[in-house]
Amino acid sequence: MGAPRDPGQTPSMTIRHHSNRTHLGPPSRIRALADTWNRQAGFTLLEAAVALVLVSLLLGWGVPRLRSGLDRWAVTGARESLVSALSRARAAALDRGSSWLQVDPVTGGVVWGSGSDSLGASDLSAEWGVRLLEGPGVGLPIRFDDLGRGQLASRTFTLVRGRATGGLSLSSYGRVRRW
Repeated sequence: MGAPRDPGQTPSMTIRHHSNRTHLGPPSRIRALADTWNRQAGFTLLEAAVALVLVSLLLGWGVPRLRSGLDRWAVTGARESLVSALSRARAAALDRGSSWLQVDPVTGGVVWGSGSDSLGASDLSAEWGVRLLEGPGVGLPIRFDDLGRGQLASRTFTLVRGRATGGLSLSSYGRVRRW
């Protein structure tokens, strides 16, 4: 039956054991607590509308900044990929006696090699989603001699994605200046 009652306990706080379940207090007290909790569990229409307005304001402020940051990151990555290709072409010239690098401004493709051998390639448009702006001499091959000096190498490469712009300038000696 029921557990022995402590003389200091009130009847509403007695613990009753019924078929391996423990109940605290009469069922009416539990129902009153559940009704109170159920009334406070949801949001009002006004609270939900205010939350939606705040979320939309934060998204409206954050998404364009995120997009411009991604564009700057892509332009920087494409620029460093082009610098890497130039460095590999110069290293190939020191190793093999001469080398060349070809940049196609229409497709964004970069190919480097020595003699008739192609030693590597990358595609700036496919890898980074950037456009290469045409400028003086951009489509012509760059040749490096056995000392790594560029011949017809004085060029400027401009990379664009969205509103982000970056690039590099190549001196006639093969030195690179990023901007």
